[in-house]
This record gives sequence, structure tokens and C-alpha cells, in this order.
Amino acid sequence: MTEIKIYFNKNNLAFENLKPLVDLIMPGLLFCNSTFIHKNYSFLRYFVPGIEHILDKDYLSITSSVIFDERIRFYHRSRIEFAQQALIDILMDQVKRNYIKYPIIIKMYNSDQMLESDKSFFSLLIERQKEFDGKIRFFMDKGQHFFKGEDINLIENTQERGTQPGNCGFSFFSTLSKNEKFKRAMGLGLYEDAIKIGENLIKSSEGIERDNLNLKLAVAYVGNDEIEKGEQYYKQIIKDCDFPSIKISALYGLSMLYLRHFPKHKRSMEYGEECLIKARKLIEENKDILGDNYLFHKVFNRNGYSLVLFKKGDYSNAHEYCVNGQKSLAKFYGEDKHLLHRTVLLYNSTMTACALNNFDEALEHFSLLLKLDPYYEDYWSSRGSLYKTIGDYKKALKDFSHAIELNPYAQNFYLQRAETFEVMQEFQKAEKDYLRALCLKPNDTNAILNYSCLLIDLGDYDKALELLQSQAYKESDDLYKIYNNIGLIYLEKELFKESINYFEKTMAIKSNFVPAYINMSTALFECGFLDDALEYLNKGLELETYNPDYLYNRAYLYKTIEDNEKAITDLKEVLQIDPNHTDARLLLSELEMVNTHE
Repeated sequence: MTEIKIYFNKNNLAFENLKPLVDLIMPGLLFCNSTFIHKNYSFLRYFVPGIEHILDKDYLSITSSVIFDERIRFYHRSRIEFAQQALIDILMDQVKRNYIKYPIIIKMYNSDQMLESDKSFFSLLIERQKEFDGKIRFFMDKGQHFFKGEDINLIENTQERGTQPGNCGFSFFSTLSKNEKFKRAMGLGLYEDAIKIGENLIKSSEGIERDNLNLKLAVAYVGNDEIEKGEQYYKQIIKDCDFPSIKISALYGLSMLYLRHFPKHKRSMEYGEECLIKARKLIEENKDILGDNYLFHKVFNRNGYSLVLFKKGDYSNAHEYCVNGQKSLAKFYGEDKHLLHRTVLLYNSTMTACALNNFDEALEHFSLLLKLDPYYEDYWSSRGSLYKTIGDYKKALKDFSHAIELNPYAQNFYLQRAETFEVMQEFQKAEKDYLRALCLKPNDTNAILNYSCLLIDLGDYDKALELLQSQAYKESDDLYKIYNNIGLIYLEKELFKESINYFEKTMAIKSNFVPAYINMSTALFECGFLDDALEYLNKGLELETYNPDYLYNRAYLYKTIEDNEKAITDLKEVLQIDPNHTDARLLLSELEMVNTHE
């Protein structure tokens, strides 16, 4: 048996409260294959201080290695989740190697002082405990219970509650100054820490130092999903700051809030565009003051404006800004400066080229991009998606696999590769990836839906039904999709009454979800309710007029009720949309032959 006691302290930094767990796995970790450490270095550095000293080479992307002051791309919370998933995988690895003995008892004290990062870590561990064969047991003191619906035992021995000397108030980074801790937090995307430290630092700062801190805190609040607070900081800088470069950066950041980061109902393309126009005016007015940085600010202002153009559908000019901007930076500053910003521009160039259907050019940009930054996994995944779009599935698989090698904890990479395997009819490999995706996030609706579709296609209806029904009573924005897939299974099992019930539930939640109308039509057709089937099919086609498969279904239904003229009209429309629709061509020939004989 292994027992771990964790005493939470709200004054600690992210991962510090987990030190007892890290200390437990570290001895085994030192015996791990060095390849594992190299591959996971990007994540291990979150909770193993000094690990860089045991490596011969850093395996970091430009995004990960560049100092914060040179950033244009900022980590989201998902990066912290990847590190937490790595910690869980390492724990599991140590159990398999028999370095850590089952059962594992985790006792948590002072739970009311948990950091947000602590809550998210234990939520993941609790979700994944099935992988440990149920041999992890969680105990929590009588503090606030954060894990709803989970079987966590209460610690009844109140004498153990409280701060235990040596386990609370420690610091991984006791030798670092506050400024160094702040830079580390911002660099790793530990925004909860950055806000805590930065708000303290700003009390004793002034002038340009204070304005720079305000700018960074704006980023930290946005990254911590406190977007309105970030907006306040940006606006305060724009109002009070006397330094052009900082004010320009604040206007750029504010524009991105209104163009990208705010919830859809609060976004404003007009206001985002206005911020970029004001920033451009400032850039031109302060050309001499900005000096060598003038071109940099000008190029990135145009990069921001390319997003405005993209949203307006002006893909050509958006593309031109991105392509020319990257070339301008390389020409003026040389090949080794502003590398991160060049890669961002190159990536945006791939997106705008794709919007213009210039796929060959997009692949050229990807080649240069991956040469500059071969360790940024998202670029490999994005190129894989492009290969998948153009039908080059082997190259897509290769890129998705490389992305997974660089980051084995990004669930969406497994989903992308699984979908590609499905297209190639390599169903066992697809299933393996779906299971890994569900291992990382057992209750992820998207993974459950996709995997259930594979099981339905394979005819494993009972397994698919069990998987979906486990989610049917949980709150989810995608519950209507769960109901629709359950209805599909009952339809395949010829349990038409049950299928109709679930399609009705689907439409009650999402009245404009077209597949539910089409599926309902099919169920009613099988029951012999042809008029009702036609009514639902027509409703579906009102929402999605030119879908050739739906039109074909209606043509077949018209044929069944012996309204051949309407059937022929629909089939001709199908073939106008899709000249290669074989079923439509065959049915049209059959009906025209019937008309000729009549």
C-alpha cells in the first residue's frame, strides 16, 4: 500500500501543493528511459525544477523557449492540463514498473485552500482512476467538496487536519526573486500564479516598469479566462501610458479581445478594427521613437488587420499582409530575429492560402514553418488536417502521428488520427485512438460521439448504446447529439418506437438539427407512416435545401408513394449537385424507363 498526504496552501504556486506526489514518483522517474524524459521535457519542467540540467539538449518549440517579452502567442490552460496528464501517466508508469505499490491512498487536507490548478489536476486524476483498476482511493477533509458526483471519502480524524510542518508554505523556487517567479509563471502559462505575483509586484513599480507589468497582467487575466479584467487593464494602459510601444501593444491586445477572445455575443469586429486603426496611427506618428522596432509594430498591426479582412471575406488581402509581413521581418531583421513572429505569420499564411483554395501554396508555407519550428506540435496537426482535406490520408496520418509523438496528451490529435483511420477503413487502429482519447478525457462528449459512430458502423450496437447511455443523463451542450445517436442505434436494431422517442427528444432540445428530421423520417418510413415521413423529410430539406442525399431520400419516398414525377424532379436536382451520385442515376433510369413503357 502507498499512502500520500497532501496539505494544501493557497499561498503556494502551481504544482507546489503536489510536491508529496512528485516526490513519490521522482525516484522511479530517474530510472525512466531517457527518451521518455526528452519527449516529455516540455511538460516535466512544470513540476520537476532543474530537469533541464540533466538533459543534453532542449526539445522545445520556439513558442516554449522564447522569453515572455518576445511573445505573440500565449499558452492557454490546456498546456497546464497536458502537464497534469503527463504527471498522471508517469504515476501509472511507476505503478506498472512496481516502483509504487497498490492500493494508493491519497489524503487531502485543507481542501478549502486548493488552487484552481489543484482542482483541475484532481478532477483529471479522478476521471482517469479506472485505469488504475479502481485501486486509488481518495480521502478529503471536511473542507469544500469540489468534485461533484465522485465517491470521495471524508477524513473523519480531525486531528490530522491542518498545516503539517514541512508540507505547507514551502517553495520549489525559494531561490528565485519575485520577478523571476513572475517571468516563469507567464512563460509557462501559469496565469493564476502570474496574477498573484504580478499584483504584488505592481504595488512597488512605477513608470515604464509599471506599464509593462500592467500589459503582462492584462495577458494573464485573459489567459485565466477573466477577460473583462484583462480588458480593464488594456484600457487603463491606453488611457494613461506615455510609452508608444506599450500603448500600441495594448491596442493590439484589446483588438484581439473583440475579434477573438470574448464570447460571441460580446465580440465586435468594428471595435476591434478601430483599435488596430488607432494603433497604426500611433505607429506612424512615432516612427522615429520606435526606431528599429517600427517595422515590427507595423507588420504585426497588419497581421491583426488581416484577421479583420479574413472575417470580412477578403482573403486575398489578408493573405498578402501575412506573406509580405513574414518576408519583411526576415529581410530587415535577419533570419534569426523575431522567429516566433515569423512563424505566426507563416501559419496565418497557410490559413489564408487554404481559404483561397491555394493548397499547394499552403503546403509550401507549412514546409518553411516546420523547418523553422519543428517542435511545435500544433503545426504538424494543422498540416495533417490540410492533407486530410485534400485526400492525402497517408501524409495526414504521418503528421498526426508526429504531433502525438511531440505531445502524447493532446486528446484532439488522437481524434483527428482516428477519423483518418476510419476513412482508410483501418477500424482497429481508429478504435485504439478513440480509446486513448477517452482515456485522457473519459467524459468528453466529442470523443464519445465519434467513437459511438465507429461502433455503430461496425455493428457493435450494444457497446455503442452502453457508451452513449452513460452520458444521457449528464448536463452537456451536446446532449441532443447523444440522443440522436441513441435513436440511430435503435433504428439499426429495428426498435422503431424507441428510435422515434429519442429523435423527438433531440428535436425538443435542438429544433434546427437537420439529421434528427432525416432520421425521424427514416424511422417513420420503416413503420409505414409515409405521409409523416415525408413531412419530416420536407422539414429537414427546408433547413438544408441542397443536400443531395436528403433529396435522394425524398425521391425514393416519392417513388414509394408512386409520385414518379416529383421523384424524377428531385433526382435530376441531385445529379446537378453531384453528377457522380450513382444511386440517383440508377433510380432515375429506372423511373424514366417506367414512364416510357407507360
